[in-house]
Amino acid sequence: MERNIVKMLRLLPLLLLALAPDAYAGSLDSSVMGMFPKDVGEFGCADLSQARQLSWYPQFEAQLVPVSLYAFEQFLEAAQMGQTSPIEEVAWARMTASDADSDRSAAGTGQLVGVAVGEFDADAIQSFLNSRKVPSVQMGNYTLYDAGTGSEASDVFFTVIDWKTIAFGPLQQLKRILNVRGGEEDSLLENQTMMTLIDEANGDAMLWGVLDSAHTGGAIGQLVPEVSSFPQSQGLIRKMKELLIVVRVSSDIELELQAASGSKEEAILLSQLLQAAVLLRSYQTSTVNPSLAQMLNTVSIAANGNSLDVSFVLTNEQLISLIEHNTFTGSM
Repeated sequence: MERNIVKMLRLLPLLLLALAPDAYAGSLDSSVMGMFPKDVGEFGCADLSQARQLSWYPQFEAQLVPVSLYAFEQFLEAAQMGQTSPIEEVAWARMTASDADSDRSAAGTGQLVGVAVGEFDADAIQSFLNSRKVPSVQMGNYTLYDAGTGSEASDVFFTVIDWKTIAFGPLQQLKRILNVRGGEEDSLLENQTMMTLIDEANGDAMLWGVLDSAHTGGAIGQLVPEVSSFPQSQGLIRKMKELLIVVRVSSDIELELQAASGSKEEAILLSQLLQAAVLLRSYQTSTVNPSLAQMLNTVSIAANGNSLDVSFVLTNEQLISLIEHNTFTGSM
């Protein structure tokens, strides 16, 4: 499950490919952002309401969406006796459990916690839970139910905040969400660096994600793992700063990533190394997955001052071919 969670966070732009063209999501409400702790270093948002209208979305979801989120969706469908998931929008972040955790800022630490927005029938959910004697934990006025989607510390709990909001995630991390709501912790809205990035992305894309300096290097390495084969890339990647991911859809799917480097010279050198890594990956996949190779050939990587700009274009036909080749199963 952890590997799939990493894929979801590191490959945020690919989730957008499941959304229908010309379906523009509204901006994420600040009340949802304000439920997350101030110290989160990875944050993203996706509109799922249009995705389910596409016939191939279930196969896409099964390949990419984390086991925890997928199972939680199925749980809610059963609880509300609906034909489709009631989740319309989901925001997520990687979080540690408590202030006592060490090295919270380290890249890759923490677990996925989400806030789902939709229309939820709290009475139907309560009745379903009671009839099946679902285990729960009480925290103040909130009841945290075990969704039974994992094991031990990775198991997913959830709580109904109100008729349109449900928070879910591992128990200790979910408790932090409630601590923020109760004013016991500072919220993400007070993180000036992250909010500057969020304000730039929010409302301007169908899917977006932002990462702070502690997580950007790991994300670049996950997106283009071949770059690690160049020894000089390690130091450059470690010094990278914030990363902004924005995806727009018209007739094609357009992805843009902007990552801040330590200097203009470092941005130029890193762009050259990434170009070589993408070329290598394209060659390696040309025979086993030609659709992926074709997509990689459209990737544009360039230095723009201290910024590293990456973009590519993908058609709906290319996406379907990628799904047929199980491109999203395992590491990209």
